Amino acid sequence: MEAMRTRHETEKSEIQKAAQKEVSELVKKSNKKYNEMLAERMAKEDELQQEIDCLYSLLKDEIFTSKQ
Repeated sequence: MEAMRTRHETEKSEIQKAAQKEVSELVKKSNKKYNEMLAERMAKEDELQQEIDCLYSLLKDEIFTSKQ
């Protein structure tokens, strides 16, 4: 009876470890995917901000020259 209980506890522990490993790997995979997406978004936002700054500068120059 004790041997059966010990074996059951060992199996239970192994299943818990396997489940914890699976969850950990899923979290790491999801975090990596999120970080890649965030980096892409930040790069695109930087690109758009540069475009806005350029257009603003052109508009400002155009308004300044039209007032002269």
